[in-house]
Amino acid sequence: MLIVKKIDYISMLFIHINTIYTFMDLIKSDVFENHQDYKQILELDKDNIIQTSINTTKNIDIKPSNIQTKDWRKEQEWYINGKKNECEIYQRNKVQEIIGKNIIKTNKRFNKEKNTFEDISNPNVRDDGFEWTEDMDGECIYSGIKHYYNFKMICDKGGAQTRSLREVYDFIRAQFNWLIENTEEPVIFINILDGDESFRHKNKFDYLKNNKKYESIKDKIFIGDLYEFQQNYNS
Repeated sequence: MLIVKKIDYISMLFIHINTIYTFMDLIKSDVFENHQDYKQILELDKDNIIQTSINTTKNIDIKPSNIQTKDWRKEQEWYINGKKNECEIYQRNKVQEIIGKNIIKTNKRFNKEKNTFEDISNPNVRDDGFEWTEDMDGECIYSGIKHYYNFKMICDKGGAQTRSLREVYDFIRAQFNWLIENTEEPVIFINILDGDESFRHKNKFDYLKNNKKYESIKDKIFIGDLYEFQQNYNS
């Protein structure tokens, strides 16, 4: 299954505690004294260990994307005017509730020309700014795998919505292309596409995922709405 399933609470806690102490020992050693990657990973797991808990199979009330119209969104208590990043915040909070972990902000993004995945902020100040995708909306580590999240909610028909979905398509294709050359990396990409317009174009994203050249890595990328994400996680 794409999404790593939950394991027994005690076992999970034991694994995380061992992981923390292992990395602490490494960081204290001379070999890893200046190795920033280990320090960053340690910080991520420290942030998540307290939130790690057994997640029951009780479903959170989440509506599927096909009924998430523009009018539906306006009726939600969490929605203000679409200019406060409230859709991403809603999606982030729901995923955190489902997985029982904090999702941490990240600047990791793809360079389409070089097919790299790097920590880059403000790429548009660079000459090659348009070679970079948007950044991932967050990350967390569990069961030894780093999960990166992309949150989108696109409602109602229109030219702007179609352009947004085309950009999302290119962003997800960059994920596939990077994974093809980095198949051994312990990474999963989670793309949460909510909104009725996202649902109407689901066939395009299915077409991308079913491309034969991505067959070997397609299970490392999730593309679907919050409702489907929860169903997969709890199954």
